[in-house]
Amino acid sequence: MENRTLLAIVLSFLVLVLYQWLFVPAQKHPPVQPTGQHALMPPIPRQALTPREGVNPPYLPQQPAGAKTVYVSTPFYSAELSTDNLTIKHWYLKDYRTGLGKKSPSVDLIDTPSPAIYPLWESFDGSSFSVPAHIPYTCSGFTLTVKDKGARADIVCSYNEQGIGIKKIITFYGNSYTATVELAVENRSNKPATERLGINWIGLSGELGSRYNIADGIVLINNSRETIEAKSLNLSKSYDGLITWFGIENVYFIQTVLPHESAPSHLYATKAGTGAEGLVPLLLTYIYNAVSIPPHSVQTKTYTIFLGPKAIDVLDNVGSSLNRAIYFGWANVIAKPLFYVLRFIDRFTGNYGWAIVLLTILIKILLFPLGQISYKSMRQMQKLAPKINELKEKYKNDKEKLYRETTNLYRSYKINPLSGCLPMLLQIPIFFALYEVLLAAIELRHAPFIWWIKDLSAPDTIGTIHLMSFTVGIHVLPLVMGMTMFAQQALTPTTTDPAQAKLFLWFMPLFLTVILWKFPSGLALYWTMNNLFSIGQQYYILKKY
Repeated sequence: MENRTLLAIVLSFLVLVLYQWLFVPAQKHPPVQPTGQHALMPPIPRQALTPREGVNPPYLPQQPAGAKTVYVSTPFYSAELSTDNLTIKHWYLKDYRTGLGKKSPSVDLIDTPSPAIYPLWESFDGSSFSVPAHIPYTCSGFTLTVKDKGARADIVCSYNEQGIGIKKIITFYGNSYTATVELAVENRSNKPATERLGINWIGLSGELGSRYNIADGIVLINNSRETIEAKSLNLSKSYDGLITWFGIENVYFIQTVLPHESAPSHLYATKAGTGAEGLVPLLLTYIYNAVSIPPHSVQTKTYTIFLGPKAIDVLDNVGSSLNRAIYFGWANVIAKPLFYVLRFIDRFTGNYGWAIVLLTILIKILLFPLGQISYKSMRQMQKLAPKINELKEKYKNDKEKLYRETTNLYRSYKINPLSGCLPMLLQIPIFFALYEVLLAAIELRHAPFIWWIKDLSAPDTIGTIHLMSFTVGIHVLPLVMGMTMFAQQALTPTTTDPAQAKLFLWFMPLFLTVILWKFPSGLALYWTMNNLFSIGQQYYILKKY
């Protein structure tokens, strides 16, 4: 029974990871060149810019040669904006780097197709205004620096044409990863104009350099969090309702737009090209409800953008339920409390490696009674195995009689055969919840533990081995985990036949070592420590019973 339970845990585990391990190739992050029917199209009339289901994607404005760059620097990030549509070319996070080295480049959250199509431009749908696809803004300056965390500063850009005036003001703050965008549209004609303003954000959806780092669209609509996978879109999909925020996320960072709008509105997710090696350009277009602008009047729309880490304290400070961007999949209801406990322990340890160790101990203490029941039942079943085998031999041709006699034997010795596996099954949701936390928490990104473990979000590589045309990393923790799993299997009481027990003794540790080989060291650390404490508990049970 206990081996079947362990097998069930492993098979459940494989549902989450084995498909990606075997069938999804690891890859770098290549540029994307839209082709075929989704190729970038020539300019089309402004009134056709809104993406609709079943029609071609809208025109995507590429950067003209004459566009100038506006440079912004705050304590949290530095950004580069183009005067063409005042789009965002780069957004570098000063506190997050691409590698462990101090000289590693800062993380740039802007990930766009090639040729360059940058996010954050406005479209004017159904308007009587004549607005070019590339709005050539004139800006108040080309360098802006916010030095103090309590300070703020504005970039003011404008566009003026016959019948219309547009002023776009972006306010940058010294104390957050946010910026506020205010767009004022002036109707300079002598007749009313109807306008449906759109906010466009584009990025790449798919695998970003690692099979554990997937980028997808995300939207909070009608208080429901939904993920948008570009690869699953036929062409486009519409969302109608109260949209709190939308954007693109990966495992550690998020790019979001938070409209300052209390009325239901519309979001269109469009596959804006054909990606290379699994990366697909995803265009998200937020459409305000139509408004009428009287002659010589101004209509203003305001929204906030956030480009930063999926760190709970940071997202809490932004508000608008942006903290719901942190989501641990189907195990979220269990994973979220474990996540908060892990962060709480880190306040005292100052090291997430030790926090994982202490969290493992805490979980083992809480589950200790269940473990006692399980191991005690296994031990009793092991002692009863000879009698059960005698019954199997005696009533091998009478299954009904065998069942009755076996049940009577369990009853006379006061043994519940299910008590050995049920406690283990109850631990499966906790394991998978912790798996999700250790795989996705940004707190573990580039977080060191001790000695050779420099990054809990990556395998603990100490070197490589070159085999023919293959390069294999040498990871210590998966090997230690395999050895502890072997010891745990050796100590686990079993009622199965010796051949089957020997198979599990060798196969399961080897199999799980292979599965964990490329996993983040934080997860391998948890599993290893869990095995060590389980070995101690099993040894205690064997001595006592």
